[in-house]
Formats: sequence, structure tokens, C-alpha cells
Amino acid sequence: MGAGKMRLGGDEAGKQAGRKAGRAAAMVVVVQVR
Repeated sequence: MGAGKMRLGGDEAGKQAGRKAGRAAAMVVVVQVR
């Protein structure tokens, strides 16, 4: 779930975008892994 934050570097805008992108990316990754 923290991949989005690491990619964005933890910027203020990155945190908000990271949460949305992080959830979407995490779900996609989990689906692909499973």
C-alpha cells in the first residue's frame, strides 16, 4: 500500500495522489499476483 508514496516521494500533492493511486495500484497488483 506504500508503493504510491515511495514513487511520489512523499510530496504534499503526492500524498493525496498516492492514496488514490496507491489503492488502485495495490488492488491491481494484488489481482495480478493472485
